[in-house]
Amino acid sequence: MANTNLSELYPLVQPQLPGATTAVVQQAISNAAREFCRQTHAWREPLDSIATEEDEGEYDLSDEHAYDATILHITEVELDDYALANTEWSFDSNQILTLDPAPDSDDMDLDVKVVFLPNLNVDALPDWFVSRWGEALAAGALMLLKSVPNSERVPNPWFDRVGAGIARMTFEKYIAEAKAELVHERQNETGQVAYPFFA
Repeated sequence: MANTNLSELYPLVQPQLPGATTAVVQQAISNAAREFCRQTHAWREPLDSIATEEDEGEYDLSDEHAYDATILHITEVELDDYALANTEWSFDSNQILTLDPAPDSDDMDLDVKVVFLPNLNVDALPDWFVSRWGEALAAGALMLLKSVPNSERVPNPWFDRVGAGIARMTFEKYIAEAKAELVHERQNETGQVAYPFFA
């Protein structure tokens, strides 16, 4: 899937931060993206189908995508279109998905839907994500850069308590919106009100 470089968001941030270098703005947008995704689970995608191996129960999911991201959470696991119960699989911090019991044949279709968390210093995200949530990331970046107090020890020429508060409200509004979308999506899928777990 095509990615958009986060530099596309610079025009939403730099005009409010006179003299800010692209490196500073890039880091702030990256940090905002991580925080937004951590709070909302808004970056959700299915991985490409994985062909199983007979009696092999462990699958390294870090090899199954090319994003500059870590899998934060798994939302669904299917084996040949059969949804596995949570007791039939586990996922650890090393990005290893373990199926228990292990598949009993080769070339079964293992389909996994995941939540991604951007890595530190990420510089690109999927087109659809930036299109949908780019303004949220810009608000988060402004919040971060305007909220650090200016001091002799840590100079911050962009410190702006009021501006930081406005950016925070905007960022939190988008976070609430993303969470509500996920709840609505789950409700449409299940026919019930389902409140997802947010890490």
